[in-house]
Amino acid sequence: MKGIYLICLSIVLLLITSCKEDVKWEEEKTQTQQEFIIGQWQLVSIREAVGVQKDITTDCDRKSTITFSTDKKISRVDYQNLKGFCDFQINEQNFSISKDEIIFKNEKSEDKYTYSIKNNVLTLQSPKKGTFIYNKNLKYNKNTPQKGILGLWRLVSITEQDNYQVEISNCSRKSSLTFDENNKVIRVNYSKGEKDCPFTTENKTYTISEKQIIFNSEGKPEVYQYTLTDDILVLTSSTQETITYKKNLDYNPAKELVGTWYIHHLKYDYYDDFQTLSTYNGCRGKEKVIFTEKDITIYQYAITGIECKEIIYKGTYEISPNLTTINVISQKDGTKASREFGLSEGTLIFFGLENGGRLEEKFYRKEQKYKQEKY
Repeated sequence: MKGIYLICLSIVLLLITSCKEDVKWEEEKTQTQQEFIIGQWQLVSIREAVGVQKDITTDCDRKSTITFSTDKKISRVDYQNLKGFCDFQINEQNFSISKDEIIFKNEKSEDKYTYSIKNNVLTLQSPKKGTFIYNKNLKYNKNTPQKGILGLWRLVSITEQDNYQVEISNCSRKSSLTFDENNKVIRVNYSKGEKDCPFTTENKTYTISEKQIIFNSEGKPEVYQYTLTDDILVLTSSTQETITYKKNLDYNPAKELVGTWYIHHLKYDYYDDFQTLSTYNGCRGKEKVIFTEKDITIYQYAITGIECKEIIYKGTYEISPNLTTINVISQKDGTKASREFGLSEGTLIFFGLENGGRLEEKFYRKEQKYKQEKY
C-alpha cells in the first residue's frame, strides 16, 4: 500500500513539474515576443477580413508604419489615398500584449488584435478591421514607382499639338518642379516682366503610378502621362501639350553664353532661310560670336560688290535683369547698343530688324556648320 502511495505521489509530482515547465516555456516565449516586437514595422499587406486572401494594399498604404516602444506606447503612421493624393495621420496609443493578443487603446477607443510573429513578420488580425501584415526589416522604397523623380527639375521645352514648339523666354527657362518624398511638389513659374523676371510659387501634392502623375490642390487636379529616362522628365497633358524638364539643370544664362557660337541658320519674318548663309561661297556662313565672362566679339560679314567684307564689333556686355537683352558697350567709342536674345537647348538666338523692317532671327550653335572658305 505504501509502495502504491509513493508511486502515485511521484506521478503527481511529475505532472506538476511538467505543467510548471510548460507554463515557464510559454512565459519565456511570450516574453521573447514582447521584447522582439519593440521597434518599427513597415506595412506589407492589408486584407479586408480574416481568412480572405485578396490583397487590397496600395502603394500609398505601403508607406504606413507602426512603432512599438518599451514604455508600452505605439506610434502608427497610417497613409491613405484621400481625394486623389497620399495623405497620412499619426496615431499615438498605449498597448498591452499577452501570449496571443495585442490591445491598442487610448481615451476614446480600444482595438483588439490576435497576433503572430514569425521570421520578422508581424501579423495582426481583427474580425472588424481585417488582417495587417508588417515586416520589421523592410524599408519602404521611396523610389518605387517614383524612381528618380525626387529632386529639382528645370524647364527645357514645351510642345503643343502637331509638334508646334512653343517659344520660351530666357526668364521662363528658370521655371522648375521640385518633388519631395512626402508627395509634395513645388512648381515655380517665371515669366518675363518689363524690367525684371518675376515668379509665382505653387505648392501642391502629387500621386504617381507607373505611367501617370497627378498634381492636386484646392482646384481641379492636373493629370499627366509621364516618361522618365535618365535625367529627362516628360509630362503630357490631356490636351497633348508636352512639357520637358531636365533634372538638376543649373540655369545660368551668363555662364551658358561663354564660348564661341557659330552661325547655324536664319529666319526672316518667322520663315526659314536656307540659302543666304551658303551663297557667295558661304560669306555670311562665317559669322560667329565669342563671349567671355565680360567681353563680346561679334564677327559679321556682308557682300559688297564682289567682296565678302568682315566687320568686327568688340566690347563689354551685361544681361538685362529680365534676361531678354544683351547690352553692349563698344570698346572703340563707348557707344551703347542692345540686342534681344534667346537661349534654348544649346542654341543662341539674336532677334533684330533689317533695314526693310523684316524680323531677322540669327541662330547660333557651338558646333560649326559651315566651312571657312576663302572668298
